[in-house]
This record gives sequence, C-alpha cells and structure tokens, in this order.
Amino acid sequence: MNQSVGMSRDTESESRRLLEEINKTSTTYGMSAVWFLGQESVVIKGGEHVLYVDPYMSGELERKAGFQRAFPAPLHPEHIDNADIVLITHEHDDHMDLGTISRLPS
Repeated sequence: MNQSVGMSRDTESESRRLLEEINKTSTTYGMSAVWFLGQESVVIKGGEHVLYVDPYMSGELERKAGFQRAFPAPLHPEHIDNADIVLITHEHDDHMDLGTISRLPS
C-alpha cells in the first residue's frame, strides 16, 4: 500500500473510510448531509453534489506559521477526489488552505 506523506496507516485508512461514507451517502430531494471536518471545514452533500467549505486539511499552515490544529485533519488532501464545488469564505490561510486546494482535482 502506498502510504501518503505524513499520515500513519490508521489515519490514512480513516481518511479513505470517511470519503467512502461521503460518497455512499444518499440524500432525498430537499435534504442534505453535513460532515464537520474540524477547524472551520465542512462537507455538504445534496443529491449527488459534494460541496467542500473552507477545506483546511494540509499541514502547510503549521509549517509556515506554527499554527497548531486542535486535532488531526480527518481527510488527507490527496484523497479528496469527490469535490464538485469548493467554497472559500475568505482569504485567511486557515480558510483558503493552498496546501489543500492545490491538490484537489480540477
């Protein structure tokens, strides 16, 4: 198994399990499902569309500014392959995480 940089096997498998849960979750018309990812990040799924709001999943801000997360990111940026829409609420580094955004498929 090819292990992602900076993640233990447990964290990597938890990340993949969470993505699988998001992908398999179905919602009925007019309903949505929401996952809180820590800091200010959330995933919202409605129908077949997946929206990431302020995805802060990388360790880039820790390396740049010494900022400490309250707990490890539940998703690894390189695992996120299901984002139909990414919404950045404003340009602070902990909302517009270039370490995550740059790894998302276009």
